[in-house]
Amino acid sequence: LALDFYIHDGGVASTWAMNAREGDKLTIGGPRGSLVVPEDYAYQVYVCDESGMPALRRRLEAIGRLAVRPNVT
Repeated sequence: LALDFYIHDGGVASTWAMNAREGDKLTIGGPRGSLVVPEDYAYQVYVCDESGMPALRRRLEAIGRLAVRPNVT
């Protein structure tokens, strides 16, 4: 499992990520009621701030592997 963190001042996750060392434990929970957005929509629009960039990057990589690629804005 690889986790990406956007580091910014004052964030709980940022503080943890900056202080984490190999072997430290992290408990992952969820998703709870999350919506899994299908990849086969013809048009897709994504909006996020810096903290959403890792998830957006993974989404765009997944879309790039589709046989038919949607228009992404």
